[in-house]
Amino acid sequence: MKVKTAFLILVLFVAVILFVHEKGLWNDVLDLLPYFGLKGKFVFTATRQVNPPKTSLHLWKKGRVRFLGYHRVMPVWSPDGKYIACRSLGNEIYLVGDNGKTVKTLKTPYFPSSMAWKSREKLIYKGIENRADPVNSLKALYELDINSGETKKLLQLAEGEDIINLSVSPDGNKILFILVVSDEVKNPIRKRGIYLVNSDGTQLRLLSRWGTSVSWFPDSKHILYANTRDEKGNRLDVGHGYYFKKDINSGKDSFVRRILAFETNTKVSPDGNYIYASSGLKGRGRCIVVYPLKEEESAIMITEPVEIAHDTYSQDDFPDWYQGN
Repeated sequence: MKVKTAFLILVLFVAVILFVHEKGLWNDVLDLLPYFGLKGKFVFTATRQVNPPKTSLHLWKKGRVRFLGYHRVMPVWSPDGKYIACRSLGNEIYLVGDNGKTVKTLKTPYFPSSMAWKSREKLIYKGIENRADPVNSLKALYELDINSGETKKLLQLAEGEDIINLSVSPDGNKILFILVVSDEVKNPIRKRGIYLVNSDGTQLRLLSRWGTSVSWFPDSKHILYANTRDEKGNRLDVGHGYYFKKDINSGKDSFVRRILAFETNTKVSPDGNYIYASSGLKGRGRCIVVYPLKEEESAIMITEPVEIAHDTYSQDDFPDWYQGN
């Protein structure tokens, strides 16, 4: 019986090889090999269309990139993978399916910027009061109920303060971000750094003065961050970002790995086994790259920059990874 089963498997394998050879699909198969271990799908913002070169939403799955629609930027998957929340060009947030169709349009009192899901029903977003002058405008963190449309202010920022790298812990209890303070503010209320606040807007606290590219590990007890400075603020190796895992309770750091410093919007994969980011690795344009946590393992390029005009290449950015189907 075992011999017969083994023979049938061999026959099937040979049949597949002959089919691939006959159809000339070897290049397609080889292109897909690096991705076999990567579950799920990515969404990202890119400029890949030639006429006109608009910023648009794209989906990557099993080595293939699919266009989902124009004017859909900074996408984030809902926890159940049902929706992709995207910022619009106005005071709206779109909830989009992975087929590109808009399921729901949510009106917001202020211009929404970066977003993160708190739960399947609620979004956290940074709102900008004056869309015409986003740099100098006052900003705040808001919670938005996607069913009722109700908006609640969680944290008001002071003049000259801004938030980048906004994310919510997987358990929905804490909000993580980097607070940036303008040099023009003479007596800032708060210092620049990595901050935590409860998801109801209470108990804001500083985690670290230095660091970039913050993201949560799936246990909601540790964060990933890149450090390019020592404790005194002196720059480390400019060519690399040193990534650390920080315990949010004890403050203890453990080194994870080095990756190139020109990665942006870095995140930890939902299963905690990878770091992924938008990368300038190719020298022209930007692409989506995945790094295994083990430093000895090399990067996997998810997308390749596309030339959209003479010597002008696509910018793949703001990736978000859902590891379900």
